[in-house]
Amino acid sequence: MKSIHGLALAAALGVAGAILNFAYLHNKSQNKTPVEFLGIKAGTTINAGEPFSDDDLEVVSIPDSWVGNLRKYAVLAEARKAAVGEPSWRRLSGPRLLLEEDIRTPPPDPRLRLAEGEASIGVPVDSRAYPLALVMPGDRVSFLVSRLRINSPTPAVADDPDNIEDPLDPVAVNEAALRGASGPTETIGPFEVLSLGNRLVSSDVMKANRIPQLQGNVMTIRVKVDKNNELTEEKAKKLVEVLLETKFREVGILHFPQDRELRNR
Repeated sequence: MKSIHGLALAAALGVAGAILNFAYLHNKSQNKTPVEFLGIKAGTTINAGEPFSDDDLEVVSIPDSWVGNLRKYAVLAEARKAAVGEPSWRRLSGPRLLLEEDIRTPPPDPRLRLAEGEASIGVPVDSRAYPLALVMPGDRVSFLVSRLRINSPTPAVADDPDNIEDPLDPVAVNEAALRGASGPTETIGPFEVLSLGNRLVSSDVMKANRIPQLQGNVMTIRVKVDKNNELTEEKAKKLVEVLLETKFREVGILHFPQDRELRNR
C-alpha cells in the first residue's frame, strides 16, 4: 500500500516539475527581446530590377530562440534605410522575409535601347590596339581607317604575287592588297557606343552575374535613320562604305570616355 502511495506521489511531483519547467521557459522567452527583420507586405509584388520602396516593407518580429542562423540570410530591420531604393534581384511577392540575395545587383537587361528614328550598326574593332574592357556603353568613339583602303580601287594584281596562294583568285588578290595597304588615316565619327558584343554594362557586372562575354570585338553604335530606315548622317554613310569596301575588316578607335577624370589622365 505504501508503495502505491509512493508511486503516486512521485508521478505527481514529476508532473508538477514539468509544469513549472514549461512555465519557466515560457516566461524566459517572453522576457527576451525579439529579433526584428524586414519583410515584404502581403499583396505587394516587386518585379526584377524595380527598387524597394518604404511602403513595400514591414517589420517582422521573431523570438530570439527561434532565429537560429536566420541572421546570415535575412535582412535586419535596422538596415531598412539601406534597403530602400535598392533594386530587386528577381520578382518577389509578399508576404515573405526579405533576404540578402534579393537586393543584390540584378542581371543586365540584354536589350538595346533605341528611340524612334534610331538604329544600330556593328563595327569590328581591333582589340589588339586598344583594351576594349575600358570602353563602356554610353561612351563615344571615332573610328580610324586607312585612306588608301577607302579611296583605292580593288587592284587586279597584288604588289607581291608570290605571297598569294592563288594568283588567279580575285578574292585572294584583294585580301593581299588590303593587308599591304597603309598610309594616312581618316577619322570617322564620333558615335555613341551601345554595346561591345553582348556587353551592355561593365565587365565587372558581367563577371558578377556569370555572363560570358561574346563577340567582344564587335562594337555596336547608335545611328540615325529616316522614316524609310535610310541612314541620314554622312559620317554613318561613310563608315558603312568603308566597312563594305574592306569586307568588315577591323578598325582602330579613338575613345572618349564619359568620365572626365579618366579622360584627363
